[in-house]
Amino acid sequence: MVEVLLCDRTGLALHRVGVLRRLEAHLLAGRLDRRLAAGWPVDGDHLLAARARVLLHPCRRHSLAEALRKVVALAEGRRAPHRHTVPVDRARVGPCAAELRTLADRLDATAPIAPQTVAWTSTLLVDGTGPLYRRDDPDELRLELMAALGVADTLEPTAFAAFASV
Repeated sequence: MVEVLLCDRTGLALHRVGVLRRLEAHLLAGRLDRRLAAGWPVDGDHLLAARARVLLHPCRRHSLAEALRKVVALAEGRRAPHRHTVPVDRARVGPCAAELRTLADRLDATAPIAPQTVAWTSTLLVDGTGPLYRRDDPDELRLELMAALGVADTLEPTAFAAFASV
């Protein structure tokens, strides 16, 4: 059994999140990540809280950081793309390499990070129609990265919540 600290009408309360809720959060990961990335608060929402807990785990943060570094390496031509991957837009990613590395470093750091930023990064990497892969708006990736980096250090009690395993 996993417990998450959520803010509800009575204040902060510890809620149990069972196996079925965690499985549901896993199956709805894409949708929940988009909601978290958009800034939906986790207070009172067991599914969002369960997904945020997964995203904030150090192993998950590290895997996202490594994926960002691979994207930069692909854009800089230091790494050959896999046959079965959507090609990144090198012209768009190259000029944003410094921001992508900064985001990767923040994900790898032990300091707390806003779940919104981690969810945005997850969505950025898996959405083949997103700004890493599309060529229509050259400034979109940079603008979104700047917003994500701005939110990265924002920690509000209701948006972050304290997550604990029991």
